[in-house]
Amino acid sequence: MLGPRTFAVRGLFFDKTEAANWNLPWHQDVTVAVKERRDVAGFGPWTLKAGIPHTHAPAELLARTVTIRLHLDACGSENGPMRVLPRSHAHGRLSPAEVNDWGARAAGLAVDCLVPTGGAVLMRPLILHSSAAATAAGHRRVIHLEYASEDLPGRLDWHQRV
Repeated sequence: MLGPRTFAVRGLFFDKTEAANWNLPWHQDVTVAVKERRDVAGFGPWTLKAGIPHTHAPAELLARTVTIRLHLDACGSENGPMRVLPRSHAHGRLSPAEVNDWGARAAGLAVDCLVPTGGAVLMRPLILHSSAAATAAGHRRVIHLEYASEDLPGRLDWHQRV
């Protein structure tokens, strides 16, 4: 999807259980992890997550990245699956008001990502997605890997480039 120079830039691990059961409203994944904060046009605002600088990235960069979510457990409708709004990524980075508008219209458009054990979901970070809390006991473990195929502009460097 990204060409022969593709490399991993971030990995996350999620485990939705009875003790750690969350829901997420509609959103886009707009942050990238970098080695250090540097002022570069189009990047910001900045945050620190686990001591790692993160910044909102320009839509053009995010449109050229992809995420692979590897499911270590089956994810059915009772596990609080990720929901997506198909083709919403084609509209670029949305303002909070636009996200709310899409979310208000989501009822007939949303698709639950039901995934078997060992299955994968490939997604663009700008696709609108959400998840509900699980309604059944058990695990929903996911390895979330983000990939790019280009260096960051200016003097920014990916936090991890594998």
